[in-house]
Amino acid sequence: MSSTTVVTITSAKNAATIADMLDKADPKTGANQLASLVSGMAGGAYDGKIELAIGAVAASATLTFDTVIATDVVVVNGVSIACVASGAGDDEFNKGSDDDESATNCAAAINESVAGIVTASASGAVVTVTAVEEGDGGNAITISSPDTTITASAARLASGVDGTAASWSFGIA
Repeated sequence: MSSTTVVTITSAKNAATIADMLDKADPKTGANQLASLVSGMAGGAYDGKIELAIGAVAASATLTFDTVIATDVVVVNGVSIACVASGAGDDEFNKGSDDDESATNCAAAINESVAGIVTASASGAVVTVTAVEEGDGGNAITISSPDTTITASAARLASGVDGTAASWSFGIA
Protein backbone atom coordinates (compact mmCIF):
# COMPACT_ATOMS: atom_id res chain seq x y z
CA MET A 1 0.00 0.00 0.00
CA SER A 2 1.65 3.23 -1.11
CA SER A 3 0.80 6.75 -0.10
CA THR A 4 0.83 9.95 -2.09
CA THR A 5 0.93 13.65 -1.53
CA VAL A 6 -1.96 15.53 -3.13
CA VAL A 7 -1.43 19.24 -3.75
CA THR A 8 -4.39 21.49 -4.56
CA ILE A 9 -3.76 25.07 -5.65
CA THR A 10 -6.68 27.46 -5.83
CA SER A 11 -6.12 30.89 -7.29
CA ALA A 12 -8.10 33.98 -8.21
CA LYS A 13 -6.85 33.23 -11.71
CA ASN A 14 -9.16 30.79 -13.45
CA ALA A 15 -8.01 27.23 -14.12
CA ALA A 16 -7.65 27.79 -17.87
CA THR A 17 -5.35 30.77 -17.24
CA ILE A 18 -3.19 28.72 -14.86
CA ALA A 19 -3.10 25.78 -17.29
CA ASP A 20 -2.03 28.14 -20.09
CA MET A 21 0.79 29.44 -17.87
CA LEU A 22 2.32 25.98 -17.45
CA ASP A 23 4.39 24.18 -20.07
CA LYS A 24 2.88 20.69 -20.02
CA ALA A 25 5.26 19.35 -22.70
CA ASP A 26 8.40 20.00 -20.65
CA PRO A 27 8.09 18.80 -17.03
CA LYS A 28 11.13 20.79 -15.83
CA THR A 29 9.86 24.05 -17.31
CA GLY A 30 6.32 23.35 -16.08
CA ALA A 31 7.59 22.68 -12.56
CA ASN A 32 9.60 25.93 -12.61
CA GLN A 33 6.53 27.85 -13.81
CA LEU A 34 4.43 26.27 -11.05
CA ALA A 35 7.10 27.26 -8.52
CA SER A 36 6.89 30.84 -9.84
CA LEU A 37 3.10 30.82 -9.38
CA VAL A 38 3.43 29.59 -5.79
CA SER A 39 6.22 32.12 -5.13
CA GLY A 40 4.00 34.88 -6.55
CA MET A 41 1.19 33.82 -4.22
CA ALA A 42 3.55 33.82 -1.22
CA GLY A 43 4.93 37.22 -2.28
CA GLY A 44 1.48 38.79 -2.61
CA ALA A 45 1.37 39.02 -6.44
CA TYR A 46 -1.55 36.56 -6.63
CA ASP A 47 -4.36 35.61 -4.30
CA GLY A 48 -4.67 31.91 -3.72
CA LYS A 49 -4.69 28.91 -1.45
CA ILE A 50 -2.44 25.86 -1.28
CA GLU A 51 -3.69 22.66 0.37
CA LEU A 52 -1.70 19.49 0.94
CA ALA A 53 -2.78 16.00 1.89
CA ILE A 54 0.43 14.20 2.80
CA GLY A 55 0.40 10.42 3.07
CA ALA A 56 -3.01 9.90 1.48
CA VAL A 57 -3.77 6.23 0.69
CA ALA A 58 -6.41 4.80 -1.64
CA ALA A 59 -8.83 2.21 -0.22
CA SER A 60 -8.77 -1.29 -1.70
CA ALA A 61 -10.18 -4.80 -1.38
CA THR A 62 -9.88 -8.11 -3.22
CA LEU A 63 -12.06 -10.65 -4.98
CA THR A 64 -10.73 -14.22 -4.94
CA PHE A 65 -11.86 -16.60 -7.68
CA ASP A 66 -12.28 -20.34 -6.97
CA THR A 67 -13.88 -22.44 -9.75
CA VAL A 68 -15.85 -19.52 -11.20
CA ILE A 69 -18.66 -20.43 -13.58
CA ALA A 70 -20.71 -18.51 -16.13
CA THR A 71 -23.60 -16.77 -14.30
CA ASP A 72 -21.40 -15.77 -11.32
CA VAL A 73 -21.57 -12.07 -10.45
CA VAL A 74 -19.42 -9.45 -8.76
CA VAL A 75 -20.90 -6.17 -7.53
CA VAL A 76 -18.67 -3.10 -7.27
CA ASN A 77 -20.12 0.22 -6.09
CA GLY A 78 -23.61 -1.05 -6.91
CA VAL A 79 -22.72 -2.17 -10.45
CA SER A 80 -23.36 -5.86 -11.13
CA ILE A 81 -20.87 -7.47 -13.50
CA ALA A 82 -21.76 -10.98 -14.66
CA CYS A 83 -19.57 -13.82 -15.86
CA VAL A 84 -20.70 -15.22 -19.22
CA ALA A 85 -19.51 -18.21 -21.23
CA SER A 86 -18.43 -16.00 -24.16
CA GLY A 87 -19.30 -12.81 -26.03
CA ALA A 88 -19.20 -10.49 -23.00
CA GLY A 89 -20.98 -7.17 -23.43
CA ASP A 90 -21.47 -4.22 -21.12
CA ASP A 91 -21.17 -5.14 -17.42
CA GLU A 92 -20.05 -8.67 -18.30
CA PHE A 93 -16.80 -10.63 -18.44
CA ASN A 94 -15.92 -13.86 -20.22
CA LYS A 95 -15.24 -17.00 -18.21
CA GLY A 96 -11.63 -17.91 -18.85
CA SER A 97 -10.06 -21.32 -19.25
CA ASP A 98 -9.13 -21.11 -15.54
CA ASP A 99 -9.69 -18.81 -12.56
CA ASP A 100 -6.59 -16.75 -13.38
CA GLU A 101 -7.94 -15.88 -16.84
CA SER A 102 -11.44 -15.25 -15.45
CA ALA A 103 -9.96 -12.86 -12.87
CA THR A 104 -8.05 -10.99 -15.59
CA ASN A 105 -11.26 -10.69 -17.65
CA CYS A 106 -13.20 -9.54 -14.59
CA ALA A 107 -10.62 -6.85 -13.77
CA ALA A 108 -10.91 -5.49 -17.32
CA ALA A 109 -14.71 -5.41 -17.03
CA ILE A 110 -14.56 -3.59 -13.68
CA ASN A 111 -12.22 -1.01 -15.23
CA GLU A 112 -14.79 -0.36 -17.96
CA SER A 113 -17.98 -0.59 -15.89
CA VAL A 114 -16.86 1.38 -12.82
CA ALA A 115 -14.38 3.73 -14.54
CA GLY A 116 -13.50 6.86 -12.62
CA ILE A 117 -14.50 5.29 -9.29
CA VAL A 118 -12.15 2.31 -9.02
CA THR A 119 -9.40 0.55 -10.90
CA ALA A 120 -8.91 -3.20 -10.89
CA SER A 121 -5.95 -5.47 -11.55
CA ALA A 122 -5.54 -9.22 -11.46
CA SER A 123 -2.73 -11.34 -10.10
CA GLY A 124 -3.44 -15.01 -10.46
CA ALA A 125 -6.99 -15.71 -9.32
CA VAL A 126 -7.21 -12.52 -7.22
CA VAL A 127 -8.64 -9.20 -8.41
CA THR A 128 -7.56 -6.14 -6.43
CA VAL A 129 -10.04 -3.27 -6.59
CA THR A 130 -8.65 0.16 -5.64
CA ALA A 131 -10.44 3.50 -5.28
CA VAL A 132 -9.30 6.07 -7.85
CA GLU A 133 -9.27 8.85 -5.26
CA GLU A 134 -6.94 8.58 -2.31
CA GLY A 135 -8.53 9.12 1.10
CA ASP A 136 -11.05 7.60 3.44
CA GLY A 137 -13.94 8.35 1.07
CA GLY A 138 -12.98 5.19 -0.84
CA ASN A 139 -13.81 3.15 2.26
CA ALA A 140 -17.50 3.65 1.38
CA ILE A 141 -17.23 1.83 -1.97
CA THR A 142 -18.96 -1.55 -1.76
CA ILE A 143 -17.70 -4.85 -3.15
CA SER A 144 -19.39 -8.25 -3.04
CA SER A 145 -20.44 -11.40 -4.82
CA PRO A 146 -23.56 -13.45 -4.09
CA ASP A 147 -21.73 -16.55 -5.35
CA THR A 148 -19.60 -18.91 -3.25
CA THR A 149 -17.02 -19.18 -6.05
CA ILE A 150 -16.02 -15.49 -5.70
CA THR A 151 -15.06 -14.24 -2.26
CA ALA A 152 -14.78 -10.54 -1.41
CA SER A 153 -12.21 -9.69 1.27
CA ALA A 154 -14.72 -7.28 2.87
CA ALA A 155 -18.08 -5.66 2.21
CA ARG A 156 -16.37 -2.35 1.41
CA LEU A 157 -12.98 -1.18 0.25
CA ALA A 158 -10.77 -0.52 3.27
CA SER A 159 -7.62 1.21 4.51
CA GLY A 160 -8.19 4.50 2.65
CA VAL A 161 -6.54 7.36 4.55
CA ASP A 162 -6.89 11.10 3.95
CA GLY A 163 -3.37 11.86 5.05
CA THR A 164 -2.15 14.83 7.06
CA ALA A 165 -3.59 18.15 5.91
CA ALA A 166 -1.80 21.46 5.68
CA SER A 167 -3.19 24.66 4.19
CA TRP A 168 -1.97 28.18 3.45
CA SER A 169 -4.09 31.12 2.22
CA PHE A 170 -2.73 34.14 0.39
CA GLY A 171 -5.17 37.05 0.19
CA ILE A 172 -8.30 34.85 0.22
CA ALA A 173 -10.21 33.19 3.04
